[in-house]
Amino acid sequence: MKNDIAKAVYWVLTMLFVTGCAVTELTPQLPTPTPAEVEQYNAVMPYEEQIVCLMETELGSRFKRRKCYTRGYLDSRDNQGQAVVDAMQQDGLITNPVFGGR
Repeated sequence: MKNDIAKAVYWVLTMLFVTGCAVTELTPQLPTPTPAEVEQYNAVMPYEEQIVCLMETELGSRFKRRKCYTRGYLDSRDNQGQAVVDAMQQDGLITNPVFGGR
């Protein structure tokens, strides 16, 4: 009985170790372009397709990483975030601190 429990614990720990070593990202990551590559690319592309690179901290990490996006994506992300805040203000879920709120 003790031997069976020990084997079960051994296999559970082994499986946890193996799954912990597995790659979590399923999609391949493209290399981040250098600043010179970004400048060269942006020189010939329209505004919406130009690349902007930012230093961002991923959720669950303290380390900043360089992430690159198109200007069009960043604009739409900002507009979407503002739309959420506006909807929350209209529903009374958040108040405007500039005007004293409720």
